[in-house]
Amino acid sequence: MSTLKVGTIQDHANSNTALTLASDGTVLVAQNKIVHWKIVPNSSDNHASGSWTQVNTDHAIYDSHSLHSGNNIVITSATAGLYHLTGHIRMGNREANRLLVGIYEGGTGGTILAQTETVGSNRTGVYQCAEVNLLYRASASDSLGLYVYHDYGSDIGVVGSTQGHESWFEGYRISA
Repeated sequence: MSTLKVGTIQDHANSNTALTLASDGTVLVAQNKIVHWKIVPNSSDNHASGSWTQVNTDHAIYDSHSLHSGNNIVITSATAGLYHLTGHIRMGNREANRLLVGIYEGGTGGTILAQTETVGSNRTGVYQCAEVNLLYRASASDSLGLYVYHDYGSDIGVVGSTQGHESWFEGYRISA
């Protein structure tokens, strides 16, 4: 039996470090090599009843590869790969009969990748939430966005905060 002892594995062509191993056997990955983001609205923005609308944003808590642009919670994948995506919505001081959160590829005219629904009783004084999680194999330059649907009967605000504990769209690339 033989033992191979290594701390780093380098690219053969130009000696760039490709992999670093910790003494306990775990793989250490540089943060800038993992595509990841968490994008949040800074404050509440209103969403009409009875239609899918895109969630607006003012703040990226982190965005490793500058995937976010504009005023909406949308990222454009830099590289193809398998991504884990999470969208979470908290509505302000209202409870709709139906609250849905969805992640779309290509905008509201595009393809819904996943959605989750919570059911309420159409009352005030409740901060209703819905969350959707999925694995998605994205192509390079796919546009992914966070959308909300409710049937409260009038506008409801999606609650936001710069700390990102109210509503968010986050994800990371798992593999190529």
